[in-house]
Amino acid sequence: MTNTNTIYGIHSITPYSLSNGLPLSAEPFKVVGSFTVGLNQEIIELFGGSSFDAFDTELGARTFEGSMLLREYPSALIEIATGTAPTDNSAEASGSVTSLVNVEGSSVADSSTGIASAGLKSGSKTDVPFASYVVKAVSATTVDVYVTSDVDFAQGTDKTFKAGTHKINSTPLTITSSTAVTIPDFGIELTGGSGTIAMTTDDTCVFESRPANTESRTVNIGSSLARPKNIGLMAYTQRKSDGSMYKLNIYNALVAGLPISLTEKAFSETEISFKAKRATDIFTGNEGLFSIEHVVSSSL
Repeated sequence: MTNTNTIYGIHSITPYSLSNGLPLSAEPFKVVGSFTVGLNQEIIELFGGSSFDAFDTELGARTFEGSMLLREYPSALIEIATGTAPTDNSAEASGSVTSLVNVEGSSVADSSTGIASAGLKSGSKTDVPFASYVVKAVSATTVDVYVTSDVDFAQGTDKTFKAGTHKINSTPLTITSSTAVTIPDFGIELTGGSGTIAMTTDDTCVFESRPANTESRTVNIGSSLARPKNIGLMAYTQRKSDGSMYKLNIYNALVAGLPISLTEKAFSETEISFKAKRATDIFTGNEGLFSIEHVVSSSL
């Protein structure tokens, strides 16, 4: 029986640069659910008089829409979908703590009369969790500390919220001039300013921490500095048992959107749309929207 030209499965997707042809991703996207292209064309009909049927038909505008369903979030995908590149950080063997930032008032994060800094406590790196903190002045010299989630409370020493709140200290922490006070069980110290401590009650500041890690990344989506760019897209089908493979090459695509779905006991997946415009294929010199290439390998 001759080859039936069937298309089976999806193997990988690779975005590539239109300026130099190089892949934009460190590796092909392989945790792929689907890759779909839709080439639709309008048919315009001519009606008149009492006729129920068209007197003539002609082709109208043609539209191209595509989408890809992915179940992974590599940095290259985030950049091409949002126009902003993630910041990939180096490994942090001892974890990290960000700088204090005042939110309500300006008295808590203060190098002289408030808290000068938050930092890692020597010898306690295993206790530092992945967390965001709010420090609230209880009096001129004491604070309570709140954490937004207990997702990493098993990191090092087990941690708990106190009294059914987001607060993590049993009693207010006293801030003393030029002295470090430990946030119990969290491997973090708050160091008082160099002068007389005089915070305003109910003022707040915030900071964040990461545990000891091999990698981390952050991305600010929606920034006014975001710069979407046109790219090429190649999708390869799964190789069939008879050696048959297909490749779809989108010559010039603009990718848009990055929906993220957080669902109970399920991996997140994102369906990203793209549109193509007429362009010249940098690999073949052909002009058009996209190409379909089929090969049946003789090496089985």
